[in-house]
Parts: sequence; structure tokens; C-alpha cells
Amino acid sequence: MYTSHEDIGYDFEDDPKDKKTLKPHPDIDGGWAWMMVLSSFFVHILIMGSQMALGILNVEWLEEFHQSRGLTAWVSSLSMGITLIVGPFIGLFINTCGCRRTAIIGGLVNSLGWVLSAYAANVHYLFITFGVTAADP
Repeated sequence: MYTSHEDIGYDFEDDPKDKKTLKPHPDIDGGWAWMMVLSSFFVHILIMGSQMALGILNVEWLEEFHQSRGLTAWVSSLSMGITLIVGPFIGLFINTCGCRRTAIIGGLVNSLGWVLSAYAANVHYLFITFGVTAADP
């Protein structure tokens, strides 16, 4: 069955005379867009950059802690694995607490993990501080 524009009450023809142009407000974001760009940049540098530099850190951990390569590699593996596994849980946290609060808490937890990793006395301590805590996106 054919439906015409009279049947649905809408005219499909575009008449440029009837169009009203909406001009966007020049200060639509209040200046916060650049802060979001800067924050996103730092997230990608700190989180993903640290994930890509784990090979360099692994060599340093081998020299520092005098442990086997397999045991030291678990820190890197935990870090990458936790980063990928926590995605659905972070999504639930965003739905319950909101995006801003989740980002702030995630940043604080990540920072805490990095600071505590600097004081690691052994590889097992790094499993928690760097492998789990600092991997949290």
C-alpha cells in the first residue's frame, strides 16, 4: 500500500525559505571541552603508554628484584589483563555513580597504585600495586 505525505501529515519537500537556521551559542561548553581533550590525552599517555612500556619496566624489575622472568612477567600480564577485564564493571559503576565520579575515583586509584609501586620491596607487592591497582582504567 502506498502512503502519501498527506496521510502522515508531513511535507517532504524542502523549501529553503521556510527553514530557520539555528546558530549555535559560541560558548556552548563553557570552555570545558579543552579540559576534556587534555584529560583524555593524559589518560591515553598514562594508562596506555604505561601498558606499552611494560617491556622496559620488566627489565628494570628483573634487575631490581632478582626474580625469575616468569614471575616478573606476571606483573605485566596482570596489568594488561585487569585493564581489559574491568571494562564491564566500570560500565556498571558509571551507570550507578556517574561518569564524573567514576573518572575521578579511577584516577585516584590509578595514582595510588603508581605511588605505592614506587615503594615496592618485592615482585609480589607489585602484583597488587602495579598489576591490579595501577592497571585500573
